[in-house]
Amino acid sequence: MIEIKKIEISHFRSIYSLKVDNLSDLTIFAGKNDIGKSNILKALNLFFNNETDWNTSFDFKKDFSYKRKNESIKLKTRQFIRIAIRFKRGDRYQNSLPEEFTVTRTWYRNSSFPDEKNSLSKEHRKIKKPKWSINRANSSLQRYLNTIRFEYIPAIKDNLFFTYILGRLQHIIFAKGSNESTVKESVEGLNNTISDEIRNLQNEFALITKISTQINLPEKLSDLFKAFTVNTTELGENLPLQLRGDGIRTRFIPSLLHHISQNSKLYFVWGFEEPENNLEYSLAIELAEKMAKEYSQDSQICITTHSPAFFSLSENNITIYRTFKNNSGTACINLNVANQDASDQLWIEMGLMKFQIQSQNEYKKKLDSLEKEREDLNKIKKETTKSNTPILLTEGKWDELILNTAWSKLYDNKSIPFRIICSDPYQGSNTDSFGGINTVKHCLESTRKDEAITIGLFDRDMPGYHKGFNGLTRNFTISSFSKDVKIHKAGTSAAIVLPSIDSRREFAAVYNLEIEFYFNDSYLQKKVKQKGLELKPRLVKTTVIGTGLEETKEATEPHLYQIVDSTKKYFAETIVPTLPKEAFDNFTIIFNLINTTVDFIKKHNKALHLTGTRRHSASATSR
Repeated sequence: MIEIKKIEISHFRSIYSLKVDNLSDLTIFAGKNDIGKSNILKALNLFFNNETDWNTSFDFKKDFSYKRKNESIKLKTRQFIRIAIRFKRGDRYQNSLPEEFTVTRTWYRNSSFPDEKNSLSKEHRKIKKPKWSINRANSSLQRYLNTIRFEYIPAIKDNLFFTYILGRLQHIIFAKGSNESTVKESVEGLNNTISDEIRNLQNEFALITKISTQINLPEKLSDLFKAFTVNTTELGENLPLQLRGDGIRTRFIPSLLHHISQNSKLYFVWGFEEPENNLEYSLAIELAEKMAKEYSQDSQICITTHSPAFFSLSENNITIYRTFKNNSGTACINLNVANQDASDQLWIEMGLMKFQIQSQNEYKKKLDSLEKEREDLNKIKKETTKSNTPILLTEGKWDELILNTAWSKLYDNKSIPFRIICSDPYQGSNTDSFGGINTVKHCLESTRKDEAITIGLFDRDMPGYHKGFNGLTRNFTISSFSKDVKIHKAGTSAAIVLPSIDSRREFAAVYNLEIEFYFNDSYLQKKVKQKGLELKPRLVKTTVIGTGLEETKEATEPHLYQIVDSTKKYFAETIVPTLPKEAFDNFTIIFNLINTTVDFIKKHNKALHLTGTRRHSASATSR
């Protein structure tokens, strides 16, 4: 959503002469303190609103470049501040304005208002047969500029600014609802209108902060045009937003501005200083991504920042400038087109090191992983409410495929008494991820009594046994019938780790028993079209006799071989269905243990119910 393509600023505060080309949907000015980043946004505020800081009128004496002042006195030249903006017209005014044009405003020392010039005549001469005339373009220009609203958001967002922003929301809602009878009838009716209008704002803010809001008008008609009150709800208690922490209030502002821009006929440009102020890093990252992917689709956004949450963004609709001071004053380098040294210099200036970029990326990957786990968990939870049939959760989809095939081979047409659901449908996409194990674990720990009995099946490998089976909370205890089963004390769920089988004792002993090893070697080695399951030796440390030194080499023992993850899919989908019934004999151990576990939980829950009923009857009799 680009309206402004280029800015040229002359003799404004710390800026002697500055050209900023290639502004994007989101343009980021990053750099140290006191180098003039905010003066770029203040120059835009001066151009559009004839103000510098928020709610601060332009003062030539204060805002004129100190360096240029000394030059002009010495050279006896006229003092001026000049700001030129190159606009992209977009889809509006196609028959009356060129596709791009420049508007220049110049403030002289003793002038109350700026002089204005434009490039319309120059643009007209560039086109062989323009559709528009100069007179029509000049008359349309001011109407076009009037459709653009520049909102300057200062680094310090105090109560006065917050009241102002709420007033902007009030203006938008009144404009949209002024023709409705509810507005004319009562404040109560208008409050209903407001609730309808800002539901998206409330939902968006609640999604980010997990805090619900309610925006209301005053109760008295005499106070109708005063600022809205904003209440937040947490743990059932109402608390005015003004009394919340600065971080929550700060995060509310971009949500509110976005809602305003979506519901206005105007086209918005934000000049947002340090949006990360008062936000913990996780919220700053979420806000940065929101600005890049969502907010900048409806408003063009320019920000200043110190935070890598913003200047490490890499979306195509973003331009990042390293802002610094040289001998002339404030300067910028476009990092999108500069070499790596320029980007590294920014990190050095900010007191950051390269490894922090890696930390940032790792942090984002972790957030993405947690979000994926949350989505998978929600899908599983929906499945648990479909029926009362017990559920068997597997770590991955290849386990699910193998178990379904095993049941059909062993029990012919007999229907399976439980539903098999994989917890990690993306298994194999990231070999460093234990997403399936985490999802199984979290699902077992959060299963409710009104949901189907849920059994989690873990491989007897290092992650499955230690991170999954043994990583469960103390609410799970070893069952009375098998040390390979843990039962939740509430009788809602259970965990099973793959039991050891006679042919794989050594595999189980070194925690290298995955479900594929339930097949004997002859079946593991089967190929279809010269493809099949592949094994690779583990690297083990051994001590060299006589020297006491350690060396690392490949293991030769079969139980220390590992399955190549990328070959599991082909084995499960293509080879396993071709195997004979006897190949699945070991799987009867798993299925018997699952059925035993389900029966035990059902009997346990029935006994608890009967005990509870007897206690209730006895209590009623005694009364």
